Amino acid sequence: MGRVKLRTIKEFRNGNKDAFEDIFYAYKDILYYYSYFFVKDYDDANDCVQEIFIKVVNCIESFNEFKSPFEAWIIITAKSVIYNFIRTKKRYFKRVILDDDFVLSVPDTNNRILEDTLYDLEEMMGREMYIIYILRTGYNVTFDNISKMTNLPRETTRRIYYKSLEIVNNYLGDKGYDKK
Repeated sequence: MGRVKLRTIKEFRNGNKDAFEDIFYAYKDILYYYSYFFVKDYDDANDCVQEIFIKVVNCIESFNEFKSPFEAWIIITAKSVIYNFIRTKKRYFKRVILDDDFVLSVPDTNNRILEDTLYDLEEMMGREMYIIYILRTGYNVTFDNISKMTNLPRETTRRIYYKSLEIVNNYLGDKGYDKK
């Protein structure tokens, strides 16, 4: 998970727009995947991320560095926003649409092979395993944090992750890459 220094958070509290950008870019991807895990829709996940950052801007004064790390505070904030989003959708009888064509967007690259590989892996693993794999491998999120984010026991997230590694190794081996 992207970490920001306490100094950056203090600068953000004092109105420094560059500090907000640092926070935004450090957390936007992880918050997207966290949101997507619950809402299962690309546009809804992006809407959640937008709402999360609006809440962060409006509630940054409530963050207390002596009670918890910023990462924990922003995840709790995100969870609140996501649950409210889901409740609101249910209340108005809107159906959450599953986006079966979801492929991890790879920033700053046109690497079609990588995109195809990620799409294949998502298809092979299923959405839950794929997201756990991306969080752990791509963003180096700890099993404890993945467990909190997904509401799954820590051991379950760990087992799912190691199963995902087996799938990746088999997939790469089938494609002619060396298994490591």
